[in-house]
Amino acid sequence: IVPAVPPASVMLLVTRVTDTTDVLGASAKLEIDAKLVAFEQATGGQLAVLIVKTAEPETIDQYGIRVGDAWKIGKKGKDTGAILIIAMKEKKLRIETGWEGALPDVEAKRIIREVMTPFLKQNQFAQGISAGIDKIQLAVVKENKAASTTVDDKGQWTNSHNANATESTVESLM
Repeated sequence: IVPAVPPASVMLLVTRVTDTTDVLGASAKLEIDAKLVAFEQATGGQLAVLIVKTAEPETIDQYGIRVGDAWKIGKKGKDTGAILIIAMKEKKLRIETGWEGALPDVEAKRIIREVMTPFLKQNQFAQGISAGIDKIQLAVVKENKAASTTVDDKGQWTNSHNANATESTVESLM
């Protein structure tokens, strides 16, 4: 009989950037924290970063759900938050998101794969996290703009939710 291994503990939410591994230096933590403050001001949502040694014996997905339940990121009663989790031993990354409209799982996985992973493979953790935050913010801002689109009394759109050709090109190149 193999004794059950207790799940990894969930850190208390004390700051927007929690790095239990010290992979980020003090200045990188401050820069990322400042970016997260700006993110909150720009989007009205909340984003936190958690770097842990391991999520074992759980998968990062299981651990992420427990962290999300404990931290309750976002505005009360609204799904306006996300947690970016890195488990160093497993070399796994997850964005636990409540923004199903702006940041569905498929978009979160694309951001991880295409934007963040290339930096993390080069041990450029601050740069990878920062680039990921930028892409998450872009997705949330686009969704907020689409949600704020209204119809005036003549039935005309007052704000277009469709990007013009230039915006589409710029966004696809970023």
